[in-house]
Amino acid sequence: MKKLVFTALAVVAFSATSFAGTKEVSEKKILFTDCVTTAAQKTSETEASSGRCYSPAQWQMIYKINYDKCMQENKITEA
Repeated sequence: MKKLVFTALAVVAFSATSFAGTKEVSEKKILFTDCVTTAAQKTSETEASSGRCYSPAQWQMIYKINYDKCMQENKITEA
């Protein structure tokens, strides 16, 4: 009988200490945008819609603008 009481008390005591250290875990969703691919697609679309063939310097400049815009729009900030 003493073993049963001791076991019951030990179970209650150890379960209480395990509950004391628990925390609620919240999930954060991080959406990843591949800005390299997005910028290349937007640059190609811009070139196709203009009906012109951009020089490498023009293409690189428009690509850089699209890339920077994508990076700015998808900046991860902590609240």
